[in-house]
Amino acid sequence: MAILDKIKNKKEEAPKAKAEKKVETTPKISSVKKVTAKDTSNAFKVIVKPVVSEKSNSEEAKGKYTFIVAINTNKVEIKKAINDIYGVLPLKVRTSITDGKVKRFGRSRGRRSSFKKAVVTLPKGKTINIHEGV
Repeated sequence: MAILDKIKNKKEEAPKAKAEKKVETTPKISSVKKVTAKDTSNAFKVIVKPVVSEKSNSEEAKGKYTFIVAINTNKVEIKKAINDIYGVLPLKVRTSITDGKVKRFGRSRGRRSSFKKAVVTLPKGKTINIHEGV
């Protein structure tokens, strides 16, 4: 008899549990994502490398820094990438696309890759340390 009583009690408790679940269903507030660090992965795709030459080094004293950038980027993306990486908002960005030179390799001809160069002007008093780790 004790087994039959347990089965009856389970059948009676099942509808009660369903009723309780209906009461508990309330809309929950979704958790807010906290962003702690800037996403600079795209910035490093835009800025390929800084140009280290005699002319670019002399321009750094005037607050102008030269970078090789991805060929399909525009001035706004370059400005945002410099701000993300170095934390300085540039005043002006000038760009130029340089065609690759035609070179010979024995009898055959080849061509070097084309590249895009950006000259970034910073506000007075702001500097970037691009020679770090060289």
